[in-house]
Amino acid sequence: MPRGSEELTNARKEEIFLALLKREHDAWIADIEEMMCQNTSIDAEAFAETMARILEKRGCMLKLMSMSIYDMEVNSRLENLLDFKKSYAGAFDALAGCLEKFFPVMTDKDRKEFLYSFFPFLFGIHPFTTHTEKQLAAMKQAGIKEGDCTIFELAKPFLLRLLKSFL
Repeated sequence: MPRGSEELTNARKEEIFLALLKREHDAWIADIEEMMCQNTSIDAEAFAETMARILEKRGCMLKLMSMSIYDMEVNSRLENLLDFKKSYAGAFDALAGCLEKFFPVMTDKDRKEFLYSFFPFLFGIHPFTTHTEKQLAAMKQAGIKEGDCTIFELAKPFLLRLLKSFL
């Protein structure tokens, strides 16, 4: 295959991943908005529990986020990248709105610090919660204790610690 064709194939594959990631972010936004509509107030424990359950439903999003999003973005056409970035910004804004509604004592700076801690966490949660048989065999041979944590079991305590530092 000529070099140009291979680059085009990789770009198309990455654009498909980016489109899937956009779809997953849109679904996550809908979940966050539903949480906001269903609750007039919520404490840190309930927020962490609800958000961890929401993230559990977004396994595909977390898997895609653990892939090289940088390559997906660099190798996508601007219009596709823009579509994704709008959804990403929407998720950021939806979560910021949630924090503002449920934790009014948080300042703008607090919300920004929360978001800039939480979003990078999302990029790494999938590899800690999902393993193939091959990965489990390699971990065992390398002497790594098998982690059998779920998305919920990692996300809830993290969210609680993060929230408590601002409340």
